[in-house]
Amino acid sequence: MGVRIIFRSSVLALLLLASAASAEPVKYSPPDQAFEVVFPAKPECSARNVEVMGRTVVMHVCSYANVEAQLFYSVDFYDGLLVPKHVRSVDLLKGAMIGAAASTNSTIVESHSVEIGGFPALESVMRDRSGLISLSQFVLADQRLFSIHFAGWPNRVPKEAVRVFMESFKINARP
Repeated sequence: MGVRIIFRSSVLALLLLASAASAEPVKYSPPDQAFEVVFPAKPECSARNVEVMGRTVVMHVCSYANVEAQLFYSVDFYDGLLVPKHVRSVDLLKGAMIGAAASTNSTIVESHSVEIGGFPALESVMRDRSGLISLSQFVLADQRLFSIHFAGWPNRVPKEAVRVFMESFKINARP
């Protein structure tokens, strides 16, 4: 339930922080250098407190949106997340993915487990009722949950920009 609310909030934040300007790709890293990623243009970032599993955590959202082309890119991460030892990483990642799908009325078309930078991760493709597709990666690293998302219309997806964005995500910590 908490993950669903967070994803809905991050999608809303993504739309509110949208920028239609075209620009050169921008390598972004937050002030604590926890990760780096290449956005198609300068992202907008915000942070706020949210409830997850009965705890208050800080949700950070960095996003870029080309509203005119209806292309959306975001990286969300959560500080203060304490995953109980009995919760398996794969279960937490699946919960994040299912919550993301439910909050956007999307169907999970495919998903599979991977490692990103040595950390457990889950990649997924989703499609909402209107046909919008989203590509997502959910990564659990050092008690931080990262969500990397691209969303757009299938006939408008700039494949190279999406590939660069998704493949450029790097966690600057050791597993």
